[in-house]
Amino acid sequence: FAKMPIPRQMQCVTLVLGLAGDEDKLIRASAVRAVGVYVMYSGLKEDVAFVLDAGKAVLSCMKCSSNSVRFKAAWAMANLCDTLVSNKDKHVEEFVMDFPDDLLLQLVQCAASSTKDSDKISCNAARAVGNLLRYMPPNCFLQADMEKAIEAAVKGLVKNMNSG
Repeated sequence: FAKMPIPRQMQCVTLVLGLAGDEDKLIRASAVRAVGVYVMYSGLKEDVAFVLDAGKAVLSCMKCSSNSVRFKAAWAMANLCDTLVSNKDKHVEEFVMDFPDDLLLQLVQCAASSTKDSDKISCNAARAVGNLLRYMPPNCFLQADMEKAIEAAVKGLVKNMNSG
């Protein structure tokens, strides 16, 4: 991917993000899987605009009624959360500062509710929860909505550990 010309990279990213909203569930599943791969690429993982768009696409796919779309979206969400932690660990300060708390809250809420889904989805949701808790800036723990979401996420993790 990194060896492709920038315009071709942008074309691929735009296409995949657009297809993640397609009506056909097979296309959506394939597109959100590609988003999950793209979000791990070094050239894209520090691009906050791409990660925001990827997060929105993943959240949209997590609402799909199709198990296969939700499974691939949960995997992509876990990869996206790996990327968040990677950027924090590498001290990419502008990324951490620019990543919005409202999207972080939506990711925590989605991951928490997804821990109650099928095994294939809940294991990726648990991975996402762990990474989100590692990534979270300290000020997030002071927000009432985030506190509720974190509590639900931790309960989901405990439930998965006890039933697994």
